Amino acid sequence: LAKRSWLKLRRNLMIPVYLKGPDGPSPPEGTHYIIARNGNFLRKREWWVDATVPVRQISVLDRQKPLAELLLPTLPAEVLAKASRLAKVVYDISQSEVCLLLHYNVEAGYQLSVPKQTVSPGRIDYDASERLSGALCVGTLHSHGALEAYHSDIDLEDETYADGVHITLGEVHKYPAFSLSAEVVVNGTRFSIDRTWFAGLVPRGTGYRVDCLAIESWEVPAKWLEVIRHPGWRRPLLEQEKKLDD
Repeated sequence: LAKRSWLKLRRNLMIPVYLKGPDGPSPPEGTHYIIARNGNFLRKREWWVDATVPVRQISVLDRQKPLAELLLPTLPAEVLAKASRLAKVVYDISQSEVCLLLHYNVEAGYQLSVPKQTVSPGRIDYDASERLSGALCVGTLHSHGALEAYHSDIDLEDETYADGVHITLGEVHKYPAFSLSAEVVVNGTRFSIDRTWFAGLVPRGTGYRVDCLAIESWEVPAKWLEVIRHPGWRRPLLEQEKKLDD
């Protein structure tokens, strides 16, 4: 299709439909629909006018609703448990948000990484380009501190062109309980993720907790805290945590 500038899709439509490609001849004269990069158009040629105008829908075609089926394996309880533990630690130290990247490898399964980031109570500036060797980045997890989990306007903007799973953890001060909002984004369109995708997720009050025994003796890795900074500190979060412990 890419080699042909214009393609007549169906010859039996009352009004023909064409795809517009670069550097090619125009379709024949007469009324027809045009599917272009910037939307759908109708070229209407009458005895009194020759116009090409945008249209919301092509009446001769069937309707199609947005659909998405998440084909990734169920998220293990340990992954969400580790993310919520980090969120609680960061909140206790700085009352700030924090972000993790979610990676997947067929053999190794899911892995988490913490990119370099500057955190604050209402915003996270982080390096979204970080990747783990041999794995694909399939999404993000980030916290909202003591606020309820939802996707803010900043989140929506950041995730518009970031295809994948995007998870928000809220009310982390109630750890091990928290609120949860999870969506998958495909080409800017968002879909809710069914809670059954999260293994070990148990309702608790108005939120959730994770049923995961392995997390009880687990401590947040120092390498995760080393890359987290706060604009009001000269030292990374790890050193700030040690200062509070002293």
